[in-house]
Amino acid sequence: MKASCGATRHFTHEFKRTPGRPPKVEPVYIACADLDFTWTRAQVKRAVEIYRECSPLEAVRRIADEFRRRDEEAGILIMDLGMKGVL
Repeated sequence: MKASCGATRHFTHEFKRTPGRPPKVEPVYIACADLDFTWTRAQVKRAVEIYRECSPLEAVRRIADEFRRRDEEAGILIMDLGMKGVL
């Protein structure tokens, strides 16, 4: 597999087991390994408030700015809260 843009640094190894054979080590790709998806309760509460005050796109930008996070991290938080019925 040819990777570009430094994607190979996000590979780790996983043991693949086949009955009757020794384990085979195979690289696996960890998506978004360089992003931080951890949020405190207070941050989530504030993010919900921000989301309810404006459009979804503006909310992503405002959440990212307020918490000094990447837009992608704020967007995933909004997506997750939406999937759970919070938004």
